[in-house]
Amino acid sequence: MRLQMRITNKAATKKVIAFNTENTYYVYIRHKWKQKMKDISYHIVKESDNARILELYRAAGWWQMDENPEYLKTVAGIIKQSFCFVIAKRGDEIIGMGRAISDGLSDAYIQDVTVWEAERGKGIGKGIIRELLRFLKEQNLQWIGLISEPGYEDFYARLGFNEMKSYTPFLYSED
Repeated sequence: MRLQMRITNKAATKKVIAFNTENTYYVYIRHKWKQKMKDISYHIVKESDNARILELYRAAGWWQMDENPEYLKTVAGIIKQSFCFVIAKRGDEIIGMGRAISDGLSDAYIQDVTVWEAERGKGIGKGIIRELLRFLKEQNLQWIGLISEPGYEDFYARLGFNEMKSYTPFLYSED
């Protein structure tokens, strides 16, 4: 007897093949996303496709939706002036990004990490964080922090980040 089924979850699509030999079931699970991950590349850049990066910011809800032509210049400046700006690409298509700001000597803050919604759950965000951490550690930065959006605490914890329980983040506002 041979049974095939698909299991779909947030993390991956799996193909499960089970068969019975003398009342013993053997189950083989193949993660399709691992095969697809081979064509993902990570790049530290000082310039990129500003329009595509702006689309990522907007998809994450971090940028206005109006069409101000100055936004592309602002995005170009963000990429160029970030201490480290990482893009994730599948072929020539940018599918994720993240960046770090730093003085280059002691501290760094990771921010703006996002992946296209259709590409989430495939390890791409993890790859972006790892590339940022690799670069920051090569620069001998000792303190690397970030502020997580609610719901992503476990994601960052699995990558080695700990909650700073004694601290409260603040954002300046003139309102």
